[in-house]
Amino acid sequence: MRYVFLIVCSILALASRAQPKDTVDYYPGGMMRGKGLVFRGVKEGLWTYYYPSGVVTAIEHYASGKLDGEVKYYFPKGELLGKEGWVNGALQDSASYFYPGGRIERKGKYRDSRYDGVWRYYFPSGQLEREVQYAHGFPEGETKVYLETGVLVESGYYTMGKEDSVWRFYDERGKIRFEGTYHEGNRVGTWYKFTKRGQRNVWKYDLD
Repeated sequence: MRYVFLIVCSILALASRAQPKDTVDYYPGGMMRGKGLVFRGVKEGLWTYYYPSGVVTAIEHYASGKLDGEVKYYFPKGELLGKEGWVNGALQDSASYFYPGGRIERKGKYRDSRYDGVWRYYFPSGQLEREVQYAHGFPEGETKVYLETGVLVESGYYTMGKEDSVWRFYDERGKIRFEGTYHEGNRVGTWYKFTKRGQRNVWKYDLD
């Protein structure tokens, strides 16, 4: 009978250890830093983190100790700073980041924790500041840069993160000022400078 009792106790002990446990983490001063579930020694499910003030700093979701699901970050005053999607510990799909006050700062997509596709960046006013295409985390393809007035001031292409092909630069009124070609991030060939009337002249650019 005693043997059966010991077996039952062992089974109950193992079962209790196999259950997710509410866990709280603290700052050195004793304020709560985060809380969530721990299962078999790793984070599981919803975790919430806090600034020392008590304001939420992040809400995360875990699966087997890895970030998995939507993650949100917050400014110290409680405004949303960013939101991301995670799958098995890697950033995936859409993400957005914000200025204090709620306007978008940048948005795009991740693939395996690297920028992928078109990312758009914005001024605090909400006006588009630049568009950059990415592949494998590097700028790849067309990019455009704007003034806060909405005027296009720069356009060109990247290959593996370096300027490539034809680039054009414009003044604050949108009139072209310079045009030329890059290769592996270096200016090559003949570059041109445009007069205010649009006349194109060869530009003796400084190679340094």
